[in-house]
Amino acid sequence: MLDKLRAYRIFAQSVFTIEHSSIDGATYIVGVEALCKRGEFEIVQNFKVSYVEALLEYVKKGTSVNLVITDDQVLKKTVATIGTAIEVLSSAYPNLDLSNFYYEVLQTTTKAFVAICRKSHIDTVIKNYKKIGIQITGFSLGNLQAGYVAAYQEEKEFRTLTASITLNGDDVSSIVANNTNTIDQYLFGDTTVASQFVLSLALVFKKMGVVVPITGNLEAKVLLLSKEFKEQQFFKNTLIGGIGLLLGVLLINFFVFSSSYSRWQQLQEQQQVYTAQKKQLETQIKKVKNKEIIVASLLNTGFSKSSWYTDQLIQMQPITVILENLSYQPIKKIPRKDKPLLVKKDIITVSGNSTVKEDFTNWLQQLEQLDFVKKVLIIKYGTLKGATAAFEIQLELIDETEK
Repeated sequence: MLDKLRAYRIFAQSVFTIEHSSIDGATYIVGVEALCKRGEFEIVQNFKVSYVEALLEYVKKGTSVNLVITDDQVLKKTVATIGTAIEVLSSAYPNLDLSNFYYEVLQTTTKAFVAICRKSHIDTVIKNYKKIGIQITGFSLGNLQAGYVAAYQEEKEFRTLTASITLNGDDVSSIVANNTNTIDQYLFGDTTVASQFVLSLALVFKKMGVVVPITGNLEAKVLLLSKEFKEQQFFKNTLIGGIGLLLGVLLINFFVFSSSYSRWQQLQEQQQVYTAQKKQLETQIKKVKNKEIIVASLLNTGFSKSSWYTDQLIQMQPITVILENLSYQPIKKIPRKDKPLLVKKDIITVSGNSTVKEDFTNWLQQLEQLDFVKKVLIIKYGTLKGATAAFEIQLELIDETEK
């Protein structure tokens, strides 16, 4: 049977039924969980506890449960009256205020069984289950529910948790209180069920569609309980669906944001690189411009003068003096990176060869007589070969501010 159960467990409906009872003032709560499908059932578990809160070990919060109440607050009576439910009820409990009581009637061909209970007690019991999250969606009164298993029981007499049931064919012929601790086993099809769970099993049969002539005034309350449960389920499913949708949207937004953020980070990094490169380029451009300014300054300030100075020197140059190099305001030393260009201001250096010493000496004297020459210094003078001598002289020019 368990293999068969596993085969259709996915497609079966799970049904929880509970009997809420009392024996000698002590609370007894027994129940079963069954899987039902196409007229078949399988007992998944049965349980017995002594207080409502202990049910959470077997029943999950939010579960729909069918309840039968058989505690000492439920009054039972058997009458020989046959007729409408109101006629039977009036025979059993004359002048009963139906605004304060729930009732159920099971009729056979010869007699009727009546069960009543105050509405306030029923509401309290249902409320206690609701407090722990178990949703009662249907309820019944007393051992009248044994009628749902009568046609499936071969024994002429069987017991429930609180009563002994006698059968006449498929009809219930008597319901007698019986609180003995003896537990009997009964066979329903190929499933064995202990006597204390028979009434819970009867509610499973009722859920599966077995019809028994039980009437009463519970329908409005049952419909209300069922409606509340459906509304809660709808709200729960809507909430879960909404949360799921919201999480889905947030997840999509997260991926989109992550992608956009990654792209933004890449652009930020690129921008930082471009900014750094731009600064470096601007720095280099600034350096080049500064050098251009320096060169331009040198050219603008010295080109015309150097040409004139050169012309004056060449005009006075003897034939025996050959010039090899002439530098106007020569650079003091090799320029370094990021350092200003330093020159020997108001200085002309001349180097070359001389073949006649007297001509060279006379030329130096003539240079000293020039208006723009302040002083002539011989830096180097030495004989190369024969009468030829190499020389280097420096002309210190008169600063224009001194004129």
